[in-house]
Amino acid sequence: MRISFGRNSTGALEITDANDYYPFGMNHLKTGNAFYGPGSYKNYKYNGKELQETGMYDYGARMYMSDLGRWGVIDPLAETSRRWSTYAYAFNNPLRFIDPDGKQGKDIIIMTANGSFKASKEVLYKTPEGRRLWDKYGTSKTEDIYINSKNFGSNSKTVATTLDDVGSMGFVKDGKIKIPEVYKNASVFDNLDVSQSGDKKIHLVALNENYFKDSSAERYTVTNTDDDGNQKSVSYSNYDLAESIYHEIKSHIEDSTGDADADHVKYGADSFKLIAPRAIGSPSDIITNQLLKVREQEKKKEKK
Repeated sequence: MRISFGRNSTGALEITDANDYYPFGMNHLKTGNAFYGPGSYKNYKYNGKELQETGMYDYGARMYMSDLGRWGVIDPLAETSRRWSTYAYAFNNPLRFIDPDGKQGKDIIIMTANGSFKASKEVLYKTPEGRRLWDKYGTSKTEDIYINSKNFGSNSKTVATTLDDVGSMGFVKDGKIKIPEVYKNASVFDNLDVSQSGDKKIHLVALNENYFKDSSAERYTVTNTDDDGNQKSVSYSNYDLAESIYHEIKSHIEDSTGDADADHVKYGADSFKLIAPRAIGSPSDIITNQLLKVREQEKKKEKK
């Protein structure tokens, strides 16, 4: 649903435009407040694109027909996606992919419906550095990141794990991922069809559902048990999880050295939570400060 608001003559907010969309962008019939008028900002509807008099959306490189879920002309980058129709929109899966300019479907490939991941990803995207990193890989023509979640086990203190460039590790066979038993935390990707990625580098990020809870909340708690049977509870927030997501992509993909310990030294931290010690001026320090700033801004909004 996309809704626009405006103030009427009395100063009260009222709905000026409302559109309910099917996944491919066709408007539901009988959308009561839907509006179209030449030159109006309210013409920017599905995906923020301008609706034309023809009923097509202008994406820049191509015109899109939302009632058919197809483009009006062939993909100008058709040679990079030979497995797909040159008229297909977002790899025929608009719930997972986007196509911001009509050239090629894009996004980091999210395969989990995990609520706390969604909430923490939104927090991360509010930071300049988090947005830069996410957009870099969300629009990359050479690399794809797949994100999924699983339970790592009740005693695991690992918040997330990343496998960088699995093709070079020999984990891609006949267009499918084959995860060796030694990488059990990433087993959720085993037998995954990644043929849509073509010749791109493929990176895998697995989230531990002991930390990334199914439902989002203001605070979370996880209890770990050590080898001696002692239990310790850790409390954390979406801001801590946001840093963890950034850490996986920044440290183990963008700045990967091929060695996890060296990655952590370069990143400036190897511990979970924003209160963990961090090297001043390091990527970890930068994203932490930006997340703390966002948190303070959100607190001020709540007080108003």
